[in-house]
Amino acid sequence: MKKYIYLLALTFLFGVCQNEELTKTGIAKDHFYFENRGATMPVYLEGNISSDKILIMIHGGPGDGSLYYNTPEATDIAEKEFAIAYWDQRAAGISQGNNMSVKLRDYTYDLRTLIVLLRNRYGSEKKIYLLAHSWGGLIAPLFLQEGNNQSLVSGWIQVDGEHNYSMSDSLSKVSLTNFGRQEIQADRHAEDWQKIVDYCVTHDPKNNYSVSRKINNYAHDTESYISQIAKGRSTKQNVKYFIREYRYPITTFISNGLYNNFVGEIDKQAYAENVSSKLNTITTPVLLLWGKYDFVCPIGLSDDIAKRISSSDVKTTIFASSGHSPMQSEPIAFWNAVTDWVKSH
Repeated sequence: MKKYIYLLALTFLFGVCQNEELTKTGIAKDHFYFENRGATMPVYLEGNISSDKILIMIHGGPGDGSLYYNTPEATDIAEKEFAIAYWDQRAAGISQGNNMSVKLRDYTYDLRTLIVLLRNRYGSEKKIYLLAHSWGGLIAPLFLQEGNNQSLVSGWIQVDGEHNYSMSDSLSKVSLTNFGRQEIQADRHAEDWQKIVDYCVTHDPKNNYSVSRKINNYAHDTESYISQIAKGRSTKQNVKYFIREYRYPITTFISNGLYNNFVGEIDKQAYAENVSSKLNTITTPVLLLWGKYDFVCPIGLSDDIAKRISSSDVKTTIFASSGHSPMQSEPIAFWNAVTDWVKSH
């Protein structure tokens, strides 16, 4: 049975919690909330808490939720070896609070608070690892570049992450154009690809937010056109799972999604960040996991990290039957790759 507790973080340096007991050994299935800077955020801590390792899920979006990643494969493979903290970021999933003043740095402060809280509740000796996907791939390097945050984590896993929005746009435009022309020539979804190619050729996403978003949407659309991508669970299947297994308040999830798509400015703030220029400050071990057919965050973003980072421990794995979300397209291979790397670090 899940245990619901309420954790109150007074500052981003440390949290003060209520005294309810959480799982200390064996397989945990805990659910708690923590507060920071006006946001109340849920965390689902699941897996082998007897291990000395906790993996924090930094989900995509902005606005998505963490349970998208809590699949049976994660449970059967990774959670047997270590614990995973599925964290709904502020203004995402079923988090609550005043979203109108959300700033990009709030997310990195939240992450630091969460790390301190996890060690406070589960043991100060716990090793922390970050697994960042898509939009979360901006939050993780921003966090690692700030202050002494690298001392708090033992590893960073970047999965099809968007650490440089401008670079991502440029790479998407080129890759969509080149691959699209091949598909048109082969008469595979030729009409759909022609529309994409025509738009990419005639529009420049540089310093143009609306064009950037359009190209990003097209990149997502291509997942249904490419037969080489293994089809995973649908969004509908995932939502049904959330509701059934976690009594997920879907209205809050929808509300956060609408906010991020039509009201929030956090995505625009992300465009102003130049994370690439400071990647050389990161010495943390890193695992780069990418889908071969990812046009949302093309493989060139992985190459940029591998080239610039100062860590001597960098490994890259490409999933041959995946697009933007290998944890959905190739879940067994994905979680085996994550688990093997975390166990070795």
